Amino acid sequence: MIKIKQDYLLPFFIRFVGVIIFLSIILNFIRTHQSIQTLLLHGVTLYFCVMIVTARRVLEFNMKQKTCFRYVWVLGLKLGGTRTFNHIEKLFVNKVKYVTAGSLINYHAQTQSVMYKCFLKFDDGEKILFDADVDKDRLFGRLRNANTVFGTSIYDTTTHETILVE
Repeated sequence: MIKIKQDYLLPFFIRFVGVIIFLSIILNFIRTHQSIQTLLLHGVTLYFCVMIVTARRVLEFNMKQKTCFRYVWVLGLKLGGTRTFNHIEKLFVNKVKYVTAGSLINYHAQTQSVMYKCFLKFDDGEKILFDADVDKDRLFGRLRNANTVFGTSIYDTTTHETILVE
């Protein structure tokens, strides 16, 4: 079984705000005595803050049963679905360029960055995002480990090289 923790469901800024709200409620709870209704409201808010901070996308592959389970992990709950496949055709890596918008201080400043994204192609032609990283060597290190279980080839579209399973 291969389990890949992909990315967080929500962006960093929203998770950061969730942590700030969580900490402010905890500090408020410690300082004051509150009614039952306020405690319930704070409890529900704390629950949602923890959900916001911990929600992640995860992929699980069971090569014996030939299943792929794509889900969102939230506080131990796995929300998603399973698909079956005959075999995995290949993994391929694309170079993706993206532009980040300017900040509040310097509105017109834009930076261009590169991300390497690996996609997995099933035998029926469906492609899913498998892994991503800004460092190509680090990404390929993880891909080689997973690929020994998959038994496929990795195709690097940036250099047009095919890396076979060793």
